Amino acid sequence: MPIDSVCLFIDGCAAAPLNKPEWGRYTQVGSKLYAHILERGIGPVNLEGMAGKVKSAHFLGDGSEINTSVPWNAKDNTKDLFLNLSSYRLPDEIDTVVELELI
Repeated sequence: MPIDSVCLFIDGCAAAPLNKPEWGRYTQVGSKLYAHILERGIGPVNLEGMAGKVKSAHFLGDGSEINTSVPWNAKDNTKDLFLNLSSYRLPDEIDTVVELELI
């Protein structure tokens, strides 16, 4: 999905200055970063290089909070943030958007 297509859903967003993750895309408006999860892998969603940069994480669709604790098998990983989704199925099969409030 082109970045322009996902930006249509969030007023004023643009591509974020981050590398494209394997699970989807990032867009950004001010201090809000949006993780567009297009493909669900196994286990937590890894947000590379985002440790210590995010105040909160919520699903954009319903506002529910997402746990961001480090999984047991990544305790030595101090640079990445992990979204611990409660289900193996994404809430939106096309584009699950997580709003990340940056510090």
